[in-house]
Amino acid sequence: MLHFDLSQGCTARALCASLLDLGASLKAIEEVLPKLQIRYVDQSLDFLDHSGRSLDSATQKISLLKRPRFKAKLKWHHAYAKASAGKPFEPNENIEGLSPIPAALFHKSQRLLLEAGHVLTPTDTYELISFCVLLTNLDPKALSATRVPLSFDPENPNRDVLLKLSESVPVYEKEWPGPTSDPVGLALIKTCVSNFGTRGESRLIKMGLGFSPEVRALWCEPVAINTRSVANASTEPRVSNLIQITAFIPEVNYIGELTHRLHQVGVKKLWTSQVQDQGTHPKTLMTVIASEADQNKMVEALLVLGGAPDIQLHLIEQHSLQKRTVSVTLGRTQKLQVCRVVESLWGDKVLRADPLPEDLASISKATATPQEIVRADVLSAWKNRKT
Repeated sequence: MLHFDLSQGCTARALCASLLDLGASLKAIEEVLPKLQIRYVDQSLDFLDHSGRSLDSATQKISLLKRPRFKAKLKWHHAYAKASAGKPFEPNENIEGLSPIPAALFHKSQRLLLEAGHVLTPTDTYELISFCVLLTNLDPKALSATRVPLSFDPENPNRDVLLKLSESVPVYEKEWPGPTSDPVGLALIKTCVSNFGTRGESRLIKMGLGFSPEVRALWCEPVAINTRSVANASTEPRVSNLIQITAFIPEVNYIGELTHRLHQVGVKKLWTSQVQDQGTHPKTLMTVIASEADQNKMVEALLVLGGAPDIQLHLIEQHSLQKRTVSVTLGRTQKLQVCRVVESLWGDKVLRADPLPEDLASISKATATPQEIVRADVLSAWKNRKT
């Protein structure tokens, strides 16, 4: 899975640089560009040759960095094709040559920008296409990112566009000068990312860097569960060992303080029920779910604060679903639509698939089709994708 750290900002150029640095193929872009009807001053993209050796114009900058993983970053930042000054990119301009997935991502990002009032330039188009091609080349099974920081230059002409694009995206504003974000980068993140927040429990395999602003692309995989190997972790059901503790609490007045203490020492779940135990005086049966590491703390709290006369412990297994997000496409050529589908997995079995509501609403609006029909079409496309 791929996770973007966007704490310094989000621009399309930096996003592309981080993907190149992570290992996406530059040839994927070089093969697409000649097929597109977009004019550039320079389409060579040969700041470094294919063996990784720097050209004469880059020797000094390469020697200062002395780190191989910056080669792709330099290749992007110093040799990416600069769009010629001319007419803006037209929404219906031909982009034949793109395969279905990057084409669908491109069209959705483009539509978001146009709806926000941003006029695409040839440079914007190049960056949109490049990111979609590079992302598809890496083919992550899930894509997440941190919240996006926004910092507005008082003279920023894109302020209204950024505010419009930031709707439904977790963002936070910081004082200027600060993090840098541009409309194209924010539109791409809004189109492609399915989850915003921390990257969660995973093992970092490789990191790619892009600069101006600094963007970190983290290639991760789920950590192994229990003693299973990392290689088999993605196909094994997620199981964890927990302790279930039950105890009779004689006085109801103890419940409040006891509950507070149990949450302090790491209880995972807790519930109570009223029972009759020998005679007519009711007692409270408290059930606690905790990790084995916290077992002694829980027992101590129940004995001391709860006044429990005895405690029962049982070893239990907790099975939990894993989730990943995949993209499916609908339609053909210029009318391609992309919809993200959240798969709920137990081991390698998909138990449930749910299209994201915001994508369903967007496609329904764009195609004037009821959401129920769009949902059925998306799930049908998802099933065909799996076979």
